[in-house]
Amino acid sequence: SWCGWCQRMTKQMESTELKEFFEKNYVIKHVTVLETKKNKKLETPGGTELLSSYNAEKAGLPFFVILDNKGTLLRDSFYDNGQNLGCPASKKEVSIFIDMLKETSSLQEKALDQIKTIFTKK
Repeated sequence: SWCGWCQRMTKQMESTELKEFFEKNYVIKHVTVLETKKNKKLETPGGTELLSSYNAEKAGLPFFVILDNKGTLLRDSFYDNGQNLGCPASKKEVSIFIDMLKETSSLQEKALDQIKTIFTKK
């Protein structure tokens, strides 16, 4: 409820231009964690444990994982230097995100270009 970057990423992925691309290539499930004391009731049961299972309890939000259809981890939002990518916004971050999507989907260049355009912070 409080994470502006989480809200931004969700809004971008659900935008008219990108929603179909993401829905055809991924099953997206949101897990709510790290809520304020007054909003703890909004947290997904088991979400904190799930975050910990990916060593991401201190990574920051948003944190994402990409799993195959058997639940095997393909990618997470950590990149080369061990930092959490979060919601990519800079050209460098969006480029890293695009590489992750190329590795884990069948998205074509047209879709990847649209993702790049929408995610890159102006």
